[in-house]
Amino acid sequence: AQLLIQANTRAPLHRLISAWLLVLEQMPSGRQVRWSLDVDPVDLY
Repeated sequence: AQLLIQANTRAPLHRLISAWLLVLEQMPSGRQVRWSLDVDPVDLY
């Protein structure tokens, strides 16, 4: 599965990602699956 998150500016996006990482790393299931995060500033549209 993939999730694409876009924002008009980078600062709110980075705050969201930082908060998510803290939660994901503390979840028991976060250690039972392989996941990765790729931050790519490429414009898709």
